[in-house]
Amino acid sequence: MKKIIRSYLRQFPFDEQIFVILMFFMAILSTLLIIENILIKYPFEANYKWFSVLALSLFVIVFSLKRQQFHMIKVIVFTSLVFILLPFGWISAGLNNSYTIAYSFLILICIAFFFTGKERLFFMIGELAVILTMVTLTIFTPGLFLVPDQDVMVVDFLVQVPLTYITAAVLLSALMNAYYKEQNRIMEYAALLDAKNKALMKLATEDDLTGIYNRRYVFEKLEEIRQMGFDDKLVIGMVDIVNLKTVNDVFGHAAGDRVITQIAQDLTKLTGSGGLVGRFGGDEFAIIIYPGSEVITEEIIQKVSDYNFPLDEFGSHVKIAGSFVKSRQTDDINRLLVHADKALLKAKKNGHSHVVEDLD
Repeated sequence: MKKIIRSYLRQFPFDEQIFVILMFFMAILSTLLIIENILIKYPFEANYKWFSVLALSLFVIVFSLKRQQFHMIKVIVFTSLVFILLPFGWISAGLNNSYTIAYSFLILICIAFFFTGKERLFFMIGELAVILTMVTLTIFTPGLFLVPDQDVMVVDFLVQVPLTYITAAVLLSALMNAYYKEQNRIMEYAALLDAKNKALMKLATEDDLTGIYNRRYVFEKLEEIRQMGFDDKLVIGMVDIVNLKTVNDVFGHAAGDRVITQIAQDLTKLTGSGGLVGRFGGDEFAIIIYPGSEVITEEIIQKVSDYNFPLDEFGSHVKIAGSFVKSRQTDDINRLLVHADKALLKAKKNGHSHVVEDLD
C-alpha cells in the first residue's frame, strides 16, 4: 500500500504532493469526526461541515489524477475552507471554540505554504476577518451557536484535542519533510553545478594535453598583472621545442606528446611559485615570472636556460630554445610578447639556447 501511495504521489511536484497528502488526511479526519459525532450523539447539524470537507477532499483527490488546473483547485479549496466551512464549523462547535481556533491556525499554516504574494495576503486577511466576525457574533448573538449537552461537549473535547494535535503534527511533519527533501535536492544540484563549473573552469584555463595553463589563461594573468601596476620588472619568457617535428616523424606523435608533457611539467617545477608556465602553442610555452625579487627572477631564468630534456630513447633528438624579456612598462602586454617572440626567433636563428633582453 505504501509503495502504491508513493508511486501515486511521485507524479506531482513536491508542493502538490503535500496538497494531495493534506486532502487524504482531511478525508480521513472528517470521516473519523463524523463517526465520533454520531457515537456521542452530538447534534447532527455539526456533521454538515465534515460531510462538506469529506466531499471536497475526495473531489480534489479524484480530480488530481487529471493533473489539470491544480492551482485553481487550491484556490477553490481554501476559499471554501476560509469563507464557508470555517464560519459554519465555528457555529456548529458551540460557544467553546478552542479547537476551532486551533484548526484556524492550521489553515493559516497551509495558506502560508501553498500561496504567495497577493493570494496569500487575501486568504490571510480573509481568515482573520472571519475569525473576528465569529468572535463578535459569539459575544453579541450567542443564540446563533449550537449548545450541546455538557457531557457531549466533554467527550467531544477529549476527542477533538488529540485529533487536532495529531493533525498539526502530521501536517507540520509533512511540510518539514518536504522542505528538507527539497533542501537536500537543492544542495545536490548545487554540488553538481559546482562540479560542472569547476570542470568548465578547467577546460577554460588548462591545456588538455599537459595539464598546465593554456594560452587564454596566460593572457588573463598578464592582463591582471598589468592592471595591478607593479613597480618591479615583469619577465616574460618563450620556450620552443626546436625539432619536435623530427621526434614526431621518427618516433610517432605519441612520443611527441610525451615530450611536450614532460617539458611542460619540468618547466613548471623549475618556475615554482615565482611564476607560471602556460602552453602558448603546439610546441611553444610561455613563462611569466612575477614581478618581485631580482635574485629570484635571475634564478628562474638560469634554471630554465640550463634545462636539458632527460635522455631516453629519443631524448637526444630534443632541442629547446628560449627567450626572456624584462620590462617595467607593462601597459602594453602585446608589445612584450612580440619582443619575446622576436628574441626567440633570434635565439633559434643564431643557434643559441636562450636570449635575455632588458627593454628598459
